[in-house]
Amino acid sequence: MDCIIFCFDDNELKVMLTRRDCHDSKTKKLIFSDYTLQGHHIYYGESLDDAAKRVLKEKTGLKNI
Repeated sequence: MDCIIFCFDDNELKVMLTRRDCHDSKTKKLIFSDYTLQGHHIYYGESLDDAAKRVLKEKTGLKNI
């Protein structure tokens, strides 16, 4: 599951992304670097809403939104 965490800052839309670096396991050379959405697994028995709330709290510290 990917969560899109966004806000408006003075009429400007901002989206929270995580930087991801991928290195070769043997040489440790950087293969690529990019940005991704906030992705996490949904736990067994966890609803989609509960998973989204958990990710939001883990990434931002915000709750009851």
